[in-house]
Amino acid sequence: MTDEKQIEISLDEDDLTLGELEILEEVVGQLDSENVSQAKMTVALTLVALRREDPSATVEDARAVKVSRLVRADEAEVSSAVGPTD
Repeated sequence: MTDEKQIEISLDEDDLTLGELEILEEVVGQLDSENVSQAKMTVALTLVALRREDPSATVEDARAVKVSRLVRADEAEVSSAVGPTD
């Protein structure tokens, strides 16, 4: 997994399947906790996004992704609506 394209992560629970919510819990722990680590949540959301493209993606694959490759789903929608900036 060395592809350098941006990875769209969604922060909206309504966009996730039950299986994806389960993945979040496996990586993060209890989702209703106020003390959820932001780093663990980012890894979990990245894993969900990677598995949408490649079901064999692992937590280690998600941990290896550079932060600069991540884009929030709502930011991607704004960018595509605005169009190219060059």
